Amino acid sequence: MGSIVEISIRATIGFCVLLFLTRILGKKQMGQLTIFTYINGIALGNIAGNMVVDKDISIIDSITGLTVWVLLTIIVEVLSLKSAKARTILDGEPAIVIKKGKIMYDVLTSQRLNIDDLTMLLRTNNVFSIKDVEYAILEPNGQLSVLKKPEIEQVTKKDLNLPPRTSCISRLKLS
Repeated sequence: MGSIVEISIRATIGFCVLLFLTRILGKKQMGQLTIFTYINGIALGNIAGNMVVDKDISIIDSITGLTVWVLLTIIVEVLSLKSAKARTILDGEPAIVIKKGKIMYDVLTSQRLNIDDLTMLLRTNNVFSIKDVEYAILEPNGQLSVLKKPEIEQVTKKDLNLPPRTSCISRLKLS
């Protein structure tokens, strides 16, 4: 019974410390996660998990490990914010995989991306034919930004010289 109580206490402490430290790290949308931030999250969870189940590791040692890991992460993020060179090293750079409608096979190879991966990423952008793409850029977070050829782009109200529809709020203010 004492083991259950001890694990419960360790889990509660670990949860609270991890919650506090992740709040310090700040917010990042899932779509903006780089490989580094993803792996960093896994490492933090692993340290906290070890604190809960490994009785040979003291709670103070675990909290110290978590705190140092978060401080190192903050240092790396500040470096990334302040230095373009550090940001490139840490996050990588966008890579043009389709340029002027032509697939850049050498870039695909350097990014370890095959044609099936590229077409899958295009489909997530509602593009079902490579022929419809003017540019496609593989972002550092693994997402694909796509610029369709002008003749494929959807027509907008501006293209047709139509006035924009006013919102419900605007109509309420006018009444």
